[in-house]
Amino acid sequence: MTKYLGLDVGNARIGVAISDPNGTYSLPLTTIERRSIEEDIIAIKVLATNYRIEDAIIVGIPISLKGSITNQTEITLNFCEKLSVLVDYHLVKWNESNTTIEAERLIKDSGKKPSKNRAIVDATAASIILQDYINHLKN
Repeated sequence: MTKYLGLDVGNARIGVAISDPNGTYSLPLTTIERRSIEEDIIAIKVLATNYRIEDAIIVGIPISLKGSITNQTEITLNFCEKLSVLVDYHLVKWNESNTTIEAERLIKDSGKKPSKNRAIVDATAASIILQDYINHLKN
């Protein structure tokens, strides 16, 4: 079995996705409302334990379209650094360019308004990040 957790770390929420037990596809799971880094990491650890994550946590890293590091990139990398110290999972940093835009398009295509469904957008973005990672492993 290969099971992953995917994260889309934002300022207000962390979108969370999970893979199937065989690690072949991802699904949006939930969102974590941001409180403090410590509380956010505890919530991630609880989810990883409850869903029996066995292999890795994949964290989306926002890189600008020009390939440069932004303020949000630095915030997310700082979060990853603290997360890696406090969890016993392999942590993979994965480029998440355009995942929120793609998630908003998917939500819009389903007939919902992305602006009124931010938590769904964040969990969907996490699922896109995780699926991109899974697809990369297959190739």
